[in-house]
Parts: sequence; structure tokens; C-alpha cells
Amino acid sequence: MDRIFERRKTLHELLMKSNPACCYFQPPDNTKLAYPAIVYNRKRGNVNYADNKVYAYKALYEIKVFDTNPDSPFLSWMLENIPGVNHNSHYTTNGLNVDVFSVYW
Repeated sequence: MDRIFERRKTLHELLMKSNPACCYFQPPDNTKLAYPAIVYNRKRGNVNYADNKVYAYKALYEIKVFDTNPDSPFLSWMLENIPGVNHNSHYTTNGLNVDVFSVYW
């Protein structure tokens, strides 16, 4: 099985532990989200080379947590449970608080 898919599946399972019913990977635009929600998608990747061949690859994922609670417990949960995660920003939109994270996985 594809190694990138397997790694993403592991990330998904870990995210599900925080909010099992509401974890979405690259949902289509017409998806109605249930809040609080975690939405994540793959961005670029980090490639390491050896002898002009790919030695290691880690995909960068952007993870957004949508919550009506401005003091969302998911902020602490993400920082404590996702190794290497970075908290990039926080903003509000349409009455929702959004915390944006990134992680190489």
C-alpha cells in the first residue's frame, strides 16, 4: 500500500481521537460540516535526497479547527497530542473561531 496514504491514515486516526464524528480530509465544497470540526488537507511536501534519489518524504498538512467556543479545548489537545504541530493563526468567520495548524507527517 502507498506509504503516503498509510501515514495520512495514521494522522486521521489520531485526529479522530479528539473529535470522532467531525474530522474531514479535503471535504468537497458542498459538504455540510458538524461543529466543532477538524478539516485538514495536504499542502506541499518536504523531500530529502541521497545520491540524487528521494531518500525521505513527509507531506505538509494544514489542519483547521472550527469551533463556536473562542477558548476551544482543541487548541490544547492539538499541541499536546500531535507531534511537531505548529499553531499558525487564529481568526473568526461566520461566528466560528478557526485555529490553523500545520504539521509534517
